[in-house]
Amino acid sequence: MKLSIGMIVKNESAHLRNCLIALHPLMDAVESELIIADTGSTDDTIQIAKDFTNNVMEIPWNNDFAEARNHTLKAAKGEWFMAIDADEYLEDATEFIKFFKEGIYKRCDGASYYQRNYSDEVTYQQCLVFRLCKITPDIKYSGYVHECLPPVKVGFVINAHVRHHGHVSDTDPELIKKKTLRNYPMLLKRLADNPNDLTAIRSLFYTCWTLNEPDNAKRYLDMGLAIAQKNVNHPSFVSFYIMYAVHYSKIDTPEAHRKVITIVDEFHKIKQKPSIGSIDLMCTKAASHFDLKEYHAAALSYIATHDLIQLYYKGELDASEITTLLAPMANESTDNIIMGNIISCYITINDYDNALVWLFKKPLQRIKEFTRFNEVITLSGKLELYEHLLKHILKLSDINIKLMDKFINAFDKTIRNYSFIVKLIQPFFELYQKTIYGFLIRNGLKYDEIKSLPSVHQVVYYAQMADLAQHDTTVAVQHIKTAMRADSRFVPILSAKLRSKG
Repeated sequence: MKLSIGMIVKNESAHLRNCLIALHPLMDAVESELIIADTGSTDDTIQIAKDFTNNVMEIPWNNDFAEARNHTLKAAKGEWFMAIDADEYLEDATEFIKFFKEGIYKRCDGASYYQRNYSDEVTYQQCLVFRLCKITPDIKYSGYVHECLPPVKVGFVINAHVRHHGHVSDTDPELIKKKTLRNYPMLLKRLADNPNDLTAIRSLFYTCWTLNEPDNAKRYLDMGLAIAQKNVNHPSFVSFYIMYAVHYSKIDTPEAHRKVITIVDEFHKIKQKPSIGSIDLMCTKAASHFDLKEYHAAALSYIATHDLIQLYYKGELDASEITTLLAPMANESTDNIIMGNIISCYITINDYDNALVWLFKKPLQRIKEFTRFNEVITLSGKLELYEHLLKHILKLSDINIKLMDKFINAFDKTIRNYSFIVKLIQPFFELYQKTIYGFLIRNGLKYDEIKSLPSVHQVVYYAQMADLAQHDTTVAVQHIKTAMRADSRFVPILSAKLRSKG
Protein backbone atom coordinates (compact mmCIF):
# COMPACT_ATOMS: atom_id res chain seq x y z
CA MET A 1 0.00 0.00 0.00
CA LYS A 2 1.45 3.34 -1.06
CA LEU A 3 -0.49 5.80 1.09
CA SER A 4 -2.26 6.00 4.43
CA ILE A 5 -4.43 9.10 4.92
CA GLY A 6 -5.03 9.95 8.57
CA MET A 7 -7.52 12.35 10.16
CA ILE A 8 -8.53 13.35 13.68
CA VAL A 9 -12.10 14.63 13.99
CA LYS A 10 -14.64 15.90 16.48
CA ASN A 11 -18.12 17.19 15.56
CA GLU A 12 -17.18 17.71 11.91
CA SER A 13 -20.50 16.79 10.28
CA ALA A 14 -20.63 20.17 8.50
CA HIS A 15 -17.46 19.45 6.49
CA LEU A 16 -16.45 15.79 6.72
CA ARG A 17 -18.51 14.32 3.88
CA ASN A 18 -17.28 16.93 1.37
CA CYS A 19 -13.70 16.41 2.53
CA LEU A 20 -13.87 12.63 2.04
CA ILE A 21 -15.61 12.88 -1.34
CA ALA A 22 -12.79 15.19 -2.49
CA LEU A 23 -10.25 12.49 -1.58
CA HIS A 24 -11.81 9.95 -3.96
CA PRO A 25 -9.73 10.82 -7.07
CA LEU A 26 -6.49 10.41 -5.11
CA MET A 27 -7.55 7.19 -3.41
CA ASP A 28 -8.87 5.74 -6.68
CA ALA A 29 -5.56 6.42 -8.45
CA VAL A 30 -3.12 5.47 -5.68
CA GLU A 31 -3.42 2.33 -3.55
CA SER A 32 -4.39 3.83 -0.22
CA GLU A 33 -6.34 3.60 3.00
CA LEU A 34 -8.27 6.07 5.14
CA ILE A 35 -7.88 6.15 8.94
CA ILE A 36 -10.14 8.37 11.06
CA ALA A 37 -9.76 8.92 14.81
CA ASP A 38 -12.72 10.55 16.59
CA THR A 39 -11.99 12.39 19.84
CA GLY A 40 -15.54 12.55 21.24
CA SER A 41 -18.08 13.67 18.64
CA THR A 42 -21.68 14.20 19.76
CA ASP A 43 -23.09 14.70 16.24
CA ASP A 44 -23.16 12.22 13.34
CA THR A 45 -19.45 12.56 12.49
CA ILE A 46 -18.69 8.90 13.28
CA GLN A 47 -21.52 7.63 11.07
CA ILE A 48 -20.35 9.80 8.15
CA ALA A 49 -16.81 8.49 8.62
CA LYS A 50 -18.04 4.88 8.56
CA ASP A 51 -19.74 5.52 5.22
CA PHE A 52 -16.24 5.94 3.74
CA THR A 53 -13.93 3.63 5.71
CA ASN A 54 -13.89 0.74 8.17
CA ASN A 55 -10.82 2.26 9.85
CA VAL A 56 -12.71 4.44 12.34
CA MET A 57 -11.49 4.52 15.94
CA GLU A 58 -12.77 6.37 18.98
CA ILE A 59 -9.97 7.71 21.18
CA PRO A 60 -9.88 9.74 24.41
CA TRP A 61 -9.03 13.44 24.18
CA ASN A 62 -6.13 14.33 26.46
CA ASN A 63 -5.50 17.93 25.34
CA ASP A 64 -2.73 16.64 23.09
CA PHE A 65 -3.06 16.94 19.33
CA ALA A 66 0.19 15.03 18.70
CA GLU A 67 -1.06 12.06 20.72
CA ALA A 68 -4.27 12.01 18.67
CA ARG A 69 -2.38 12.20 15.37
CA ASN A 70 -0.07 9.39 16.47
CA HIS A 71 -3.06 7.05 16.90
CA THR A 72 -3.70 7.33 13.15
CA LEU A 73 0.00 7.09 12.33
CA LYS A 74 0.43 3.89 14.38
CA ALA A 75 -2.50 2.29 12.55
CA ALA A 76 -1.09 3.15 9.10
CA LYS A 77 -0.05 0.30 6.77
CA GLY A 78 1.14 2.41 3.84
CA GLU A 79 4.64 3.40 2.77
CA TRP A 80 3.68 7.07 3.18
CA PHE A 81 1.41 8.95 5.55
CA MET A 82 -0.68 12.00 4.68
CA ALA A 83 -2.56 14.14 7.21
CA ILE A 84 -5.62 16.18 6.30
CA ASP A 85 -8.30 17.87 8.39
CA ALA A 86 -12.05 17.48 8.00
CA ASP A 87 -12.58 21.13 7.04
CA GLU A 88 -10.08 20.90 4.16
CA TYR A 89 -11.06 20.00 0.61
CA LEU A 90 -8.58 18.74 -1.96
CA GLU A 91 -9.57 20.66 -5.11
CA ASP A 92 -7.37 18.83 -7.60
CA ALA A 93 -5.56 15.56 -6.93
CA THR A 94 -3.48 15.61 -10.13
CA GLU A 95 -0.16 16.67 -8.57
CA PHE A 96 -0.60 14.29 -5.63
CA ILE A 97 -1.25 11.42 -8.03
CA LYS A 98 1.78 12.42 -10.08
CA PHE A 99 3.90 12.44 -6.90
CA PHE A 100 3.23 8.72 -6.45
CA LYS A 101 2.66 7.53 -10.02
CA GLU A 102 5.84 9.11 -11.40
CA GLY A 103 7.98 7.81 -8.52
CA ILE A 104 8.82 11.24 -7.07
CA TYR A 105 8.08 9.86 -3.60
CA LYS A 106 11.05 7.50 -3.96
CA ARG A 107 13.47 10.43 -4.15
CA CYS A 108 12.46 12.22 -0.94
CA ASP A 109 11.51 11.66 2.72
CA GLY A 110 8.68 14.18 3.09
CA ALA A 111 6.51 16.60 1.15
CA SER A 112 4.54 19.80 1.68
CA TYR A 113 1.55 21.21 -0.10
CA TYR A 114 -0.37 24.49 0.09
CA GLN A 115 -3.19 25.26 2.46
CA ARG A 116 -5.49 28.13 1.52
CA ASN A 117 -7.07 29.51 4.68
CA TYR A 118 -10.34 31.17 3.74
CA SER A 119 -11.68 34.00 5.90
CA ASP A 120 -14.83 34.07 3.76
CA GLU A 121 -15.93 32.24 0.62
CA VAL A 122 -13.47 34.18 -1.56
CA THR A 123 -10.62 35.67 0.50
CA TYR A 124 -7.77 33.46 1.65
CA GLN A 125 -4.18 33.46 2.88
CA GLN A 126 -1.91 30.71 1.67
CA CYS A 127 0.69 28.80 3.64
CA LEU A 128 2.91 25.80 3.03
CA VAL A 129 2.15 22.83 5.29
CA PHE A 130 4.30 19.75 5.90
CA ARG A 131 1.74 16.94 5.79
CA LEU A 132 3.28 13.96 3.97
CA CYS A 133 6.11 11.75 5.18
CA LYS A 134 7.68 8.38 4.56
CA ILE A 135 6.66 6.00 7.34
CA THR A 136 9.63 4.76 9.40
CA PRO A 137 9.71 3.04 12.82
CA ASP A 138 10.62 6.27 14.64
CA ILE A 139 8.31 8.68 12.82
CA LYS A 140 5.79 10.39 15.10
CA TYR A 141 4.14 13.72 15.86
CA SER A 142 5.25 15.93 18.74
CA GLY A 143 3.69 18.96 20.43
CA TYR A 144 0.46 19.26 22.41
CA VAL A 145 -0.83 21.85 19.95
CA HIS A 146 0.37 22.82 16.45
CA GLU A 147 1.77 19.30 16.36
CA CYS A 148 4.51 18.60 13.85
CA LEU A 149 6.51 15.82 12.25
CA PRO A 150 10.29 15.61 12.64
CA PRO A 151 12.46 17.28 9.97
CA VAL A 152 13.44 15.34 6.86
CA LYS A 153 16.67 15.20 4.89
CA VAL A 154 15.12 15.49 1.43
CA GLY A 155 11.85 17.37 1.00
CA PHE A 156 9.57 18.11 -1.92
CA VAL A 157 6.84 20.67 -2.55
CA ILE A 158 3.70 19.37 -4.26
CA ASN A 159 2.26 22.19 -6.32
CA ALA A 160 -1.32 21.69 -5.17
CA HIS A 161 -3.56 23.01 -2.42
CA VAL A 162 -6.44 22.26 -0.10
CA ARG A 163 -9.21 24.73 0.64
CA HIS A 164 -9.35 25.23 4.40
CA HIS A 165 -12.66 26.64 5.57
CA GLY A 166 -12.09 26.23 9.29
CA HIS A 167 -11.51 29.97 9.69
CA VAL A 168 -14.51 31.16 7.70
CA SER A 169 -16.44 31.64 10.93
CA ASP A 170 -13.37 32.98 12.74
CA THR A 171 -14.08 36.62 11.92
CA ASP A 172 -15.70 36.99 15.33
CA PRO A 173 -13.02 38.50 17.61
CA GLU A 174 -14.44 36.76 20.66
CA LEU A 175 -14.30 33.35 18.95
CA ILE A 176 -10.71 33.98 17.83
CA LYS A 177 -9.78 34.98 21.38
CA LYS A 178 -11.50 31.89 22.82
CA LYS A 179 -9.56 29.52 20.51
CA THR A 180 -6.31 31.36 21.20
CA LEU A 181 -6.78 31.16 24.94
CA ARG A 182 -7.60 27.45 24.62
CA ASN A 183 -4.24 26.81 22.96
CA TYR A 184 -2.17 29.13 25.17
CA PRO A 185 -1.70 26.74 28.16
CA MET A 186 -0.86 23.81 25.86
CA LEU A 187 1.79 25.88 24.12
CA LEU A 188 3.31 26.98 27.42
CA LYS A 189 3.41 23.36 28.61
CA ARG A 190 5.00 22.32 25.33
CA LEU A 191 7.70 24.97 25.73
CA ALA A 192 8.27 24.01 29.38
CA ASP A 193 8.89 20.41 28.28
CA ASN A 194 11.37 21.59 25.64
CA PRO A 195 12.71 25.17 26.02
CA ASN A 196 14.29 24.97 22.54
CA ASP A 197 11.04 23.99 20.75
CA LEU A 198 10.99 26.50 17.91
CA THR A 199 7.53 25.45 16.73
CA ALA A 200 6.10 26.20 20.19
CA ILE A 201 7.95 29.53 20.35
CA ARG A 202 6.69 30.50 16.90
CA SER A 203 3.11 29.67 17.91
CA LEU A 204 3.47 31.62 21.16
CA PHE A 205 4.64 34.65 19.18
CA TYR A 206 1.45 34.56 17.09
CA THR A 207 -0.66 33.85 20.19
CA CYS A 208 0.68 36.89 22.03
CA TRP A 209 0.26 39.02 18.94
CA THR A 210 -3.38 37.93 18.60
CA LEU A 211 -4.00 38.67 22.28
CA ASN A 212 -2.46 42.14 21.86
CA GLU A 213 0.58 41.40 24.00
CA PRO A 214 3.29 42.99 21.81
CA ASP A 215 6.03 42.87 24.46
CA ASN A 216 5.54 39.15 25.02
CA ALA A 217 5.32 38.58 21.26
CA LYS A 218 8.62 40.37 20.73
CA ARG A 219 10.19 38.36 23.58
CA TYR A 220 9.25 35.07 21.90
CA LEU A 221 10.43 36.37 18.54
CA ASP A 222 13.87 37.26 19.94
CA MET A 223 14.02 33.99 21.85
CA GLY A 224 13.22 31.97 18.74
CA LEU A 225 15.70 33.80 16.53
CA ALA A 226 18.50 33.27 19.08
CA ILE A 227 17.77 29.53 19.18
CA ALA A 228 17.38 29.31 15.39
CA GLN A 229 20.80 30.91 14.87
CA LYS A 230 22.32 27.96 16.73
CA ASN A 231 20.22 25.36 14.90
CA VAL A 232 20.79 26.06 11.23
CA ASN A 233 19.32 22.74 10.09
CA HIS A 234 16.14 23.00 12.13
CA PRO A 235 13.02 23.09 9.90
CA SER A 236 11.86 26.28 11.66
CA PHE A 237 15.17 28.08 11.07
CA VAL A 238 13.96 29.90 7.98
CA SER A 239 10.54 30.54 9.52
CA PHE A 240 12.02 32.68 12.29
CA TYR A 241 14.03 34.77 9.89
CA ILE A 242 10.91 35.33 7.79
CA MET A 243 8.86 36.22 10.88
CA TYR A 244 11.56 38.58 12.09
CA ALA A 245 11.87 40.32 8.70
CA VAL A 246 8.10 40.63 8.22
CA HIS A 247 7.63 41.89 11.79
CA TYR A 248 10.09 44.75 11.32
CA SER A 249 8.92 45.57 7.80
CA LYS A 250 5.44 46.22 9.25
CA ILE A 251 6.87 48.68 11.80
CA ASP A 252 7.72 50.77 8.72
CA THR A 253 10.40 53.10 10.05
CA PRO A 254 13.85 53.68 8.50
CA GLU A 255 15.46 51.92 11.47
CA ALA A 256 13.13 48.93 11.14
CA HIS A 257 13.79 48.62 7.39
CA ARG A 258 17.55 48.70 8.07
CA LYS A 259 17.01 45.85 10.52
CA VAL A 260 15.15 43.87 7.82
CA ILE A 261 18.04 44.26 5.39
CA THR A 262 20.57 43.26 8.06
CA ILE A 263 18.65 40.16 9.14
CA VAL A 264 18.14 38.95 5.55
CA ASP A 265 21.83 39.43 4.76
CA GLU A 266 22.69 37.51 7.92
CA PHE A 267 20.42 34.64 6.87
CA HIS A 268 22.11 34.30 3.49
CA LYS A 269 25.56 34.31 5.08
CA ILE A 270 24.55 31.48 7.39
CA LYS A 271 22.47 29.58 4.84
CA GLN A 272 24.32 29.97 1.56
CA LYS A 273 22.34 27.25 -0.22
CA PRO A 274 19.13 28.89 -1.54
CA SER A 275 15.96 27.48 -0.03
CA ILE A 276 12.25 28.02 -0.47
CA GLY A 277 12.21 30.53 2.39
CA SER A 278 14.82 32.63 0.59
CA ILE A 279 12.09 33.87 -1.77
CA ASP A 280 10.08 35.59 0.96
CA LEU A 281 13.17 36.94 2.67
CA MET A 282 14.66 38.45 -0.47
CA CYS A 283 11.34 40.00 -1.47
CA THR A 284 10.95 41.54 2.01
CA LYS A 285 14.48 42.94 1.76
CA ALA A 286 13.69 44.43 -1.67
CA ALA A 287 10.57 46.13 -0.27
CA SER A 288 12.62 47.64 2.58
CA HIS A 289 15.19 49.02 0.12
CA PHE A 290 12.31 50.50 -1.88
CA ASP A 291 10.76 52.14 1.20
CA LEU A 292 14.19 53.59 2.00
CA LYS A 293 14.24 55.02 -1.55
CA GLU A 294 17.28 52.88 -2.39
CA TYR A 295 15.85 52.02 -5.77
CA HIS A 296 18.92 50.48 -7.39
CA ALA A 297 19.43 48.13 -4.44
CA ALA A 298 15.69 47.39 -4.45
CA ALA A 299 15.82 46.48 -8.14
CA LEU A 300 18.73 44.08 -7.56
CA SER A 301 16.91 42.42 -4.65
CA TYR A 302 13.73 42.09 -6.69
CA ILE A 303 15.77 40.56 -9.53
CA ALA A 304 17.25 38.08 -7.04
CA THR A 305 13.69 37.25 -5.92
CA HIS A 306 12.65 36.69 -9.54
CA ASP A 307 15.64 34.40 -10.08
CA LEU A 308 14.77 32.40 -6.95
CA ILE A 309 11.23 31.94 -8.22
CA GLN A 310 12.56 30.54 -11.49
CA LEU A 311 14.67 28.05 -9.50
CA TYR A 312 11.55 27.17 -7.52
CA TYR A 313 9.65 26.42 -10.75
CA LYS A 314 12.48 24.08 -11.77
CA GLY A 315 12.49 22.32 -8.40
CA GLU A 316 16.06 23.44 -7.70
CA LEU A 317 15.50 25.15 -4.34
CA ASP A 318 16.27 23.34 -1.10
CA ALA A 319 13.00 22.02 0.37
CA SER A 320 14.51 20.16 3.34
CA GLU A 321 13.28 22.91 5.67
CA ILE A 322 9.66 22.09 4.92
CA THR A 323 7.40 23.01 7.79
CA THR A 324 4.32 25.13 8.19
CA LEU A 325 5.22 28.64 7.08
CA LEU A 326 3.86 31.42 4.97
CA ALA A 327 3.67 30.13 1.42
CA PRO A 328 6.65 31.17 -0.69
CA MET A 329 5.83 33.97 -3.06
CA ALA A 330 6.40 31.70 -6.02
CA ASN A 331 3.59 31.92 -8.51
CA GLU A 332 2.95 33.59 -11.83
CA SER A 333 0.93 36.44 -10.36
CA THR A 334 3.53 37.35 -7.74
CA ASP A 335 6.35 37.00 -10.26
CA ASN A 336 4.60 39.48 -12.54
CA ILE A 337 4.23 41.91 -9.64
CA ILE A 338 7.91 41.54 -8.82
CA MET A 339 8.89 42.25 -12.43
CA GLY A 340 6.61 45.31 -12.30
CA ASN A 341 8.48 46.45 -9.17
CA ILE A 342 11.81 46.02 -10.96
CA ILE A 343 10.54 48.19 -13.81
CA SER A 344 9.26 50.84 -11.36
CA CYS A 345 12.65 50.97 -9.64
CA TYR A 346 14.50 51.53 -12.91
CA ILE A 347 12.02 54.16 -14.13
CA THR A 348 12.39 56.03 -10.83
CA ILE A 349 16.18 56.33 -11.31
CA ASN A 350 15.78 57.09 -15.04
CA ASP A 351 17.47 53.83 -16.07
CA TYR A 352 15.23 53.29 -19.08
CA ASP A 353 17.49 50.72 -20.74
CA ASN A 354 17.06 48.27 -17.85
CA ALA A 355 13.40 49.20 -17.54
CA LEU A 356 12.89 48.20 -21.17
CA VAL A 357 14.80 44.93 -20.69
CA TRP A 358 12.35 43.89 -17.97
CA LEU A 359 9.34 45.25 -19.82
CA PHE A 360 10.11 42.89 -22.68
CA LYS A 361 10.50 40.00 -20.19
CA LYS A 362 7.22 40.69 -18.45
CA PRO A 363 4.03 39.14 -19.87
CA LEU A 364 2.11 41.87 -21.68
CA GLN A 365 -1.53 41.06 -21.10
CA ARG A 366 -3.24 44.22 -19.94
CA ILE A 367 -3.72 47.67 -21.38
CA LYS A 368 -2.11 49.10 -18.21
CA GLU A 369 1.11 47.29 -19.09
CA PHE A 370 1.00 48.71 -22.61
CA THR A 371 0.70 52.20 -21.11
CA ARG A 372 3.82 51.53 -19.04
CA PHE A 373 5.65 50.41 -22.18
CA ASN A 374 4.57 53.58 -23.95
CA GLU A 375 5.77 55.69 -21.03
CA VAL A 376 9.25 54.16 -21.01
CA ILE A 377 9.68 54.24 -24.79
CA THR A 378 8.68 57.92 -24.84
CA LEU A 379 10.96 58.82 -21.93
CA SER A 380 13.89 56.94 -23.45
CA GLY A 381 13.37 58.54 -26.87
CA LYS A 382 13.77 55.12 -28.52
CA LEU A 383 10.68 55.39 -30.67
CA GLU A 384 11.92 52.65 -32.98
CA LEU A 385 11.04 50.24 -30.19
CA TYR A 386 7.36 50.67 -31.04
CA GLU A 387 7.92 48.23 -33.88
CA HIS A 388 9.46 45.69 -31.49
CA LEU A 389 6.60 46.30 -29.07
CA LEU A 390 4.00 45.44 -31.68
CA LYS A 391 5.89 42.29 -32.63
CA HIS A 392 6.05 41.46 -28.93
CA ILE A 393 2.29 41.84 -28.65
CA LEU A 394 1.65 39.69 -31.69
CA LYS A 395 3.78 36.85 -30.30
CA LEU A 396 1.49 36.42 -27.32
CA SER A 397 -0.10 33.01 -27.75
CA ASP A 398 -3.03 33.69 -25.43
CA ILE A 399 -3.95 37.18 -26.60
CA ASN A 400 -7.58 37.52 -27.65
CA ILE A 401 -9.19 39.81 -30.17
CA LYS A 402 -10.75 42.04 -27.51
CA LEU A 403 -7.35 42.67 -25.95
CA MET A 404 -5.80 43.26 -29.37
CA ASP A 405 -8.41 45.96 -30.04
CA LYS A 406 -7.41 47.68 -26.80
CA PHE A 407 -3.75 47.58 -27.71
CA ILE A 408 -4.39 49.06 -31.13
CA ASN A 409 -6.68 51.75 -29.74
CA ALA A 410 -3.97 52.69 -27.24
CA PHE A 411 -1.38 52.70 -30.00
CA ASP A 412 -3.59 54.93 -32.14
CA LYS A 413 -3.87 57.44 -29.31
CA THR A 414 -0.13 57.30 -28.75
CA ILE A 415 0.95 58.03 -32.30
CA ARG A 416 -1.42 60.97 -32.63
CA ASN A 417 0.96 62.84 -30.30
CA TYR A 418 3.78 62.92 -32.85
CA SER A 419 4.16 65.42 -35.67
CA PHE A 420 6.14 62.93 -37.78
CA ILE A 421 3.18 60.59 -37.80
CA VAL A 422 3.67 59.33 -41.34
CA LYS A 423 7.24 58.22 -40.72
CA LEU A 424 6.24 56.49 -37.52
CA ILE A 425 3.26 54.66 -39.01
CA GLN A 426 5.06 53.32 -42.08
CA PRO A 427 6.79 50.31 -40.44
CA PHE A 428 3.60 49.46 -38.65
CA PHE A 429 1.55 49.59 -41.79
CA GLU A 430 3.47 46.65 -43.22
CA LEU A 431 3.16 44.77 -39.95
CA TYR A 432 -0.56 45.43 -39.87
CA GLN A 433 -0.91 44.10 -43.39
CA LYS A 434 1.10 40.97 -42.73
CA THR A 435 0.00 40.07 -39.24
CA ILE A 436 -3.03 41.86 -37.83
CA TYR A 437 -5.33 41.12 -40.73
CA GLY A 438 -4.28 37.49 -40.61
CA PHE A 439 -4.82 37.52 -36.86
CA LEU A 440 -8.37 38.80 -37.32
CA ILE A 441 -9.19 36.20 -39.92
CA ARG A 442 -7.65 33.41 -37.80
CA ASN A 443 -9.99 34.46 -35.03
CA GLY A 444 -12.91 33.91 -37.38
CA LEU A 445 -13.84 37.55 -38.00
CA LYS A 446 -15.84 38.33 -41.11
CA TYR A 447 -16.20 41.53 -43.11
CA ASP A 448 -19.13 42.90 -41.10
CA GLU A 449 -17.33 42.29 -37.82
CA ILE A 450 -14.12 43.97 -39.01
CA LYS A 451 -16.13 47.08 -39.90
CA SER A 452 -16.98 47.57 -36.23
CA LEU A 453 -13.36 47.38 -35.10
CA PRO A 454 -11.05 50.40 -34.68
CA SER A 455 -10.41 52.42 -37.83
CA VAL A 456 -6.90 51.10 -38.27
CA HIS A 457 -8.34 47.63 -38.78
CA GLN A 458 -10.55 49.01 -41.51
CA VAL A 459 -7.55 50.64 -43.19
CA VAL A 460 -5.71 47.34 -43.14
CA TYR A 461 -8.74 45.52 -44.49
CA TYR A 462 -9.32 47.86 -47.44
CA ALA A 463 -5.61 48.14 -48.23
CA GLN A 464 -5.45 44.36 -48.28
CA MET A 465 -8.48 44.24 -50.59
CA ALA A 466 -6.78 46.71 -52.90
CA ASP A 467 -3.71 44.49 -53.10
CA LEU A 468 -5.85 41.49 -53.88
CA ALA A 469 -7.55 43.38 -56.74
CA GLN A 470 -4.35 43.56 -58.80
CA HIS A 471 -6.14 42.96 -62.10
CA ASP A 472 -9.09 45.25 -61.43
CA THR A 473 -7.80 48.80 -61.08
CA THR A 474 -11.25 50.28 -60.51
CA VAL A 475 -11.96 48.03 -57.54
CA ALA A 476 -8.45 48.58 -56.15
CA VAL A 477 -8.80 52.38 -56.32
CA GLN A 478 -12.20 52.17 -54.66
CA HIS A 479 -10.76 50.21 -51.75
CA ILE A 480 -7.80 52.59 -51.35
CA LYS A 481 -10.11 55.64 -51.27
CA THR A 482 -12.31 53.91 -48.69
CA ALA A 483 -9.23 53.22 -46.57
CA MET A 484 -8.18 56.88 -46.80
CA ARG A 485 -11.64 58.00 -45.65
CA ALA A 486 -11.54 55.49 -42.77
CA ASP A 487 -8.48 57.15 -41.26
CA SER A 488 -6.99 60.38 -42.62
CA ARG A 489 -3.67 59.71 -40.95
CA PHE A 490 -2.90 57.16 -43.62
CA VAL A 491 -3.52 59.53 -46.53
CA PRO A 492 0.20 60.21 -47.26
CA ILE A 493 0.95 56.50 -47.37
CA LEU A 494 -2.16 55.44 -49.27
CA SER A 495 -1.91 58.26 -51.80
CA ALA A 496 1.30 56.73 -53.11
CA LYS A 497 -0.51 53.41 -53.44
CA LEU A 498 -3.36 55.22 -55.21
CA ARG A 499 -0.97 56.84 -57.75
CA SER A 500 0.58 53.43 -58.45
CA LYS A 501 -2.81 52.21 -59.62
CA GLY A 502 -2.92 54.91 -62.28
